[in-house]
Formats: sequence, C-alpha cells, structure tokens
Amino acid sequence: MQMHILLVQPAGWSLPWLTAILREAGLDGYRLEHAAGLPQAIERLVDQGADLVLLDRAAVEELDSALMRLQCIAPGTPVVPFTTLGSETLLDRELLIRCIVRIWRASQNQRRLVHRATHDRLTGLANRWLLEEKVVDAVARARRRGEPGALVFLDLDGFKGINDRYGHDAGDFVLKTVGERLRRMVRESDTVARFGGDEFVVLLEEVRGEKSAARVARKLEDAIAEPVSLPHGPVTIRASTGLSLFPSQGTDLHDLVRRADRLMYHNKLSRRLENAVA
Repeated sequence: MQMHILLVQPAGWSLPWLTAILREAGLDGYRLEHAAGLPQAIERLVDQGADLVLLDRAAVEELDSALMRLQCIAPGTPVVPFTTLGSETLLDRELLIRCIVRIWRASQNQRRLVHRATHDRLTGLANRWLLEEKVVDAVARARRRGEPGALVFLDLDGFKGINDRYGHDAGDFVLKTVGERLRRMVRESDTVARFGGDEFVVLLEEVRGEKSAARVARKLEDAIAEPVSLPHGPVTIRASTGLSLFPSQGTDLHDLVRRADRLMYHNKLSRRLENAVA
C-alpha cells in the first residue's frame, strides 16, 4: 500500500528535499508527484486522489481560496501550506516527518478497514458489496464503449461431500484453491468474487459476445476440474456455470445473477442426466 503525496509548486524544486525526508521517515512505499499549479493539482486529485497535499504559497494567488477549493475537491485530505525562499523550503523538517508518519499510519489503517469490508476473508476475493459496485462501473463502461461484458456464475458440484468427508478445513482449502485458479485465468481488468458458500462470480469486460464469454466459462470449468491436493489425497471437483451479458441481458447485479443462475442450474441438471445415462 503506497502513500500518495502531491507537491504543488511551480518548478518542483522541493522534490529532492521531500524525497530525502520520506526516506528519513522510513517510507519505502510512497508515490511523490508534482503539480505546477492549482488547476493541475485539482485535476490530479479528481483523477487519483492523494493522502497528503503540500502546497507552496508561490503556486497560488490567494491561499485561503486555494485551500477551500482543494478541500472541496478532496474533503478529508490534509493540505499543508509552506513557503519557499529561493531554493530553500521553509518548512519544519521534524514536524513534517511526524505529520507524514501519522497520516501514513492512518491511511494504512483506513485501507485495511476498507479491504476487510469489501473482500471475502477466506479467499481474499471481492465480496457481494464490492461486486455490486464493480457491476455498476462495468455496465457504464460497456455502454460508453459499445463493447458487451459478461457475468459468469459458478457453483461447485459435490462440495458438501468434501466438507462432510474431510472436514471444514479441507473445504476451506478447496475454496481458496478455486479462488486462486479463477484469478489466474482472467485479466486484471476482470473481477473474481465469492458470492457465498461455494458460489463464485467472474465479471468479464469486453468479451465480444456470448460465444466468447462461453469459451471463457469453459476454461474456468477446466481449471477448477484440476485435482486439488489434500492431506488425505487428491480430490477432484467440478463447477457448473451459467452466464449473462450486459447491458443487453441486465444492468444490475440482481438481474444478471438471476439469469446466469438459471442457466447454471439448467447446465447442472443436463450434466447429471448425461452422467446417469452414461
């Protein structure tokens, strides 16, 4: 987790000085960026945000007005104004270090809380709440770009038998393994979520069409079907999948999951019938 610091200064001559301070504070993971003036700083804050803004008074005409605009754009982000005299930065070094360390600790704690609230604790995958937000964003992008996306719903076949036979620790290991395999099979722009129990959702963006999404779903099924090594020996688990396209077949999580779940159940019954006949 990086700490993002934005220096607002006409020429950025305090960058080496700040870099030395950050090293002295013991912060290895940080991103230090420079904005030459207030308009550029506002643009950066809107696009990326920041954990701390260091504002050189020489970069703005009226300090109070600048502080108000920055706080409106990024409420809660500390803004520390300072003065420069020639190439000298007139800002108490020890005070700045304490300020940076305190903000860094607070931001780390905040990020941990946000991550815990938006991710499944067992698998580390996105949870339903985060998935719902991801669907809203993905649907908006699909409409803007004219490229459909797909939601793949996966249900593990026979998972209860693993829990009953080998115990919940073995079941948890299988769920974590499935989550890792799903993550490896998709792009960084896609989202893998644990929907609940032994159900997973994969949100795919820019899939060209239903056939393309179905090919991805089959690859996900094949990846899950690889044996999982347990202390008792290898076990094999299968997944049944169903998919829905957005925005043509739904625009929110509830509608997309309902359609994909219905197809998944149909595929599961068809597989059982095929196995019974065989």
